[in-house]
Amino acid sequence: MTPDLEAAPNSSAEKYTKWHCQVRNCVERMNGYLKSTFSSLGIDRVLQQSRNKASQLIYDCPTLYNIMLHYRIPMKQPMDNLDVTSEKSNSLITSVDQTRLLTIARQKREGLINTYFN
Repeated sequence: MTPDLEAAPNSSAEKYTKWHCQVRNCVERMNGYLKSTFSSLGIDRVLQQSRNKASQLIYDCPTLYNIMLHYRIPMKQPMDNLDVTSEKSNSLITSVDQTRLLTIARQKREGLINTYFN
């Protein structure tokens, strides 16, 4: 999902956009923290393990984080210089596919806005 950058002031779409930005910020900070704390996730955006093992690590690291919180185990401070921007689009997707996917994504976003932010 993406924010609606053309949302009218005081509209449902603007509420959604504000909510989206707040949640995205929180999620990106947590991803950066997890990557800096659990080096197995890597900060260089390269899979160091097989896909199955990487998937399991992505599931396990937040679980370990929650265990550390529960038992008040001191945690490493996050690194300030992490790049948490989204990765570039896959170049194998054609422009027709991208246009179709973008249209579907915008329809989903409108449904979400109408359902939860009206």
